[in-house]
Amino acid sequence: MKLLTKSIKFKYPMILFVITAISLFLRLYYLGEPHGAGYDELASIGVANQSFPFGIISKLYNQDYHMPFYFFVLHFWLKIFGSADISARILSVIIGTLTVPVMFLAGKELKSDKIGLIAATITGASSLLIYYSQEIRFYSLLGLLSALILLFIIRVNKKPIRSNYLGLYIANILMMYTFTTGIAFVFFELVIFNMYLYIYEKKELKKMLILSFLTFLAFVPYLPMLFHQSAMASKSLINPSFWGGQSNVYSKIAIINDLITPFLVNIHVHSPKSLHDLYIACFNIYNTSRNDGLVIFPGLYRYILAISELNIFIYVIGIIISFQKKGFSIIIFIIGVLFFIFTIFCSTHHIIAMTSRYFIPFLPFLILTVSHGLGEEFNKIKFLFILVITLNISVLLYYPYSAARIERLDKFGIVYKNLKEYEINKNDVVVIPFGARFFDQYYQNATVFPFDYELAFLYGNKKYLNLALGNNISNMLNEENKSEILRNYLINNTQNIEFKKYFEEEAINKLQKGHYLVLAFTNLNSPFSTKDLKNKAGNIIKYNEKQNLELYVWLCSKITNDILNHSYHDKRLKPKVLIIEGKTREIIYGQNIQKIDFPASVNSSPITWEIHIFEKIN
Repeated sequence: MKLLTKSIKFKYPMILFVITAISLFLRLYYLGEPHGAGYDELASIGVANQSFPFGIISKLYNQDYHMPFYFFVLHFWLKIFGSADISARILSVIIGTLTVPVMFLAGKELKSDKIGLIAATITGASSLLIYYSQEIRFYSLLGLLSALILLFIIRVNKKPIRSNYLGLYIANILMMYTFTTGIAFVFFELVIFNMYLYIYEKKELKKMLILSFLTFLAFVPYLPMLFHQSAMASKSLINPSFWGGQSNVYSKIAIINDLITPFLVNIHVHSPKSLHDLYIACFNIYNTSRNDGLVIFPGLYRYILAISELNIFIYVIGIIISFQKKGFSIIIFIIGVLFFIFTIFCSTHHIIAMTSRYFIPFLPFLILTVSHGLGEEFNKIKFLFILVITLNISVLLYYPYSAARIERLDKFGIVYKNLKEYEINKNDVVVIPFGARFFDQYYQNATVFPFDYELAFLYGNKKYLNLALGNNISNMLNEENKSEILRNYLINNTQNIEFKKYFEEEAINKLQKGHYLVLAFTNLNSPFSTKDLKNKAGNIIKYNEKQNLELYVWLCSKITNDILNHSYHDKRLKPKVLIIEGKTREIIYGQNIQKIDFPASVNSSPITWEIHIFEKIN
């Protein structure tokens, strides 16, 4: 009898261990993608490698819009394990994996071990959580903190002791110091929970109100920095949230799809404009090195639709049953939905981008609500649940465009590899305006030209905006004349004197004879030649919010063309090598480069780096 009792006690921990181990495997699968860090990962490394804590805070204050906690954690991780792509990503893997047992504990506290195991299983197999558990960014931490808040709010409701209050207090503070919308998340959570206590547990209301006050009081020291970042965004030439795409009914469907199904369609591209766009995105919109999709698998979309519908059906059934059974899961769901609605509102009004990552704090609350419902009627739906989870894991392992195989768009590893190959060092200068403010922490063996597209156009940095446009232009800009002035600037073949002088002083003149100037551009954000700019920008009569992406790309293309033209006409520089690398690699040597129309990578694979290497000859 004792042996049977021990066997029963051992059963659930063993199942949880297996679920956690599988979840870890899914997060390690394809971790070391060949093209290296994406732009957000580059930014994380660039910020975290600053001195702790004031160097990190200064970087965020002047050149970013994010909260510091994740970068503090990443700072110490990089100190111990280094900044290589895989070692840096392991931190997110660990954080993402820890979310699985935390969700088990939340489900167990809510009702039973069974509900906890269902919640852990869904969390472990979530494509959205897996994708961000493989990225050097704070989104996996948002998932973990949301799960911890969920766990402690249930514990406070069941057993309002000091340790549970303290756990909730710490988790809430860390959520607010991890991401901007975390403040809203904590606000909705505390308001709804206080209302619940007012109705059902008034004796605990006073303690909770005090905790709520202390929670927001702990954030007060950071408010001046938050206000500064908001002011910086308001002064920018282009709204920084432009890259998240336009808000429409299909973009909202895409977000729900990413939260629920194994097929991610709204990670870092512009919002779909039809249901057809959603299915196309499942094939090859991210994986730029593959061009198969519907051509090779013409009937595959039917299977995608079937698996997606099964996932949606499971979620709907779980929510319905959970509401029928009533209980605290309804409060959990309301908190999550309020945050979801708030995030949709902010995305619709261009306060933040319309992208699925910003909805991650909602996901643990949704998963636990669904798990509660499924657990209550598990015997009736267990075969369907097992089928759905099996299909989801199969998609993750074998589908060519699964979460683990989605390529980071920007592929800075390509630049890193080529700089290493050509032994570029501190005596050489690398010009990489897309990511310059972070790149010196990613590739630390070269001098990086400090001009950065985003500082100039998205972060309200007056110095770089004046350099890009010229003092005369930037000082005249206002909403009334913006269209005309920028149009004239974009179609003008001549380079402004301020930028030309700055480029010579900070790049060419710093080189000694025999050393190299490296220009690295991507056709993702500077794809247009001078002729293209004249045709495209010259036809615009009045810019509006919907054209922010176009305007940003045009401005970046203008700066790129000016740098290329200046470098190829400077008699002190001799063209040595042009590397065009994306889907394939092409290397062109010496004077043959002069015969090419730039940018040379426009008609290459969707994401291509163009790397020009010059030798200073006198």
